[in-house]
Amino acid sequence: MLGQPVSPHHSQRFREAHRRGVERVAAAGRLTVQADMFELIGLRKDGTEFPLEFSLAAWTAKSELFITGIIRDISERKQAESALRESEERFRAIMDNSPALIFIKDVKGRYLQANRQFETVFHLPHGEIVGKSDEEVFPHEQATAFRANDRKVLEKNGDGVRRDSPSCRRPSYSLVVKFPLLNAQGRCYALCGIATDYYRPEAGGGRKTEARQGSPAVA
Repeated sequence: MLGQPVSPHHSQRFREAHRRGVERVAAAGRLTVQADMFELIGLRKDGTEFPLEFSLAAWTAKSELFITGIIRDISERKQAESALRESEERFRAIMDNSPALIFIKDVKGRYLQANRQFETVFHLPHGEIVGKSDEEVFPHEQATAFRANDRKVLEKNGDGVRRDSPSCRRPSYSLVVKFPLLNAQGRCYALCGIATDYYRPEAGGGRKTEARQGSPAVA
């Protein structure tokens, strides 16, 4: 490779841009790009393309300009980023198509995620939920109760909490399940809550419990 031009190792569609860039550097006597690191598409010996990260540095010796380029194959990083995006898209699709209210809070009680049903029931756009605490979203008495139950989950650090709460639409109730989310070290970094509204018949009524849409509590 010594003594050979770099351009044959670039994808065909980037070769002309590379040639012009080299000419600009030669004419200016210095690097003319705004960044010293950027991404390109490289070309393997077998003709297949791959993503690469290209780092540049320049120096002069005896009034002659020299440029050093470092190429890194970032195929694995790009694959990991793509897999992460797909995972996030699946997660969001499941969240937003669930009839239950689903939310995630950090250990300080700030909302990290809230699904579409949560937004619909409480008439709050996503931007007015994420980053805020219960005290900033709900009335004080309600927010205090929510936070008290959150603490029970966080103190257990592994066990969830299930409870029935009166719904905003009686005679409906909400089955609320809260559980901690643990990191790779087994430490709780957030909690998730799922609230499902249902109909609970009076004792002895002999009626079957039925799922029912409404405005569940998130206690």
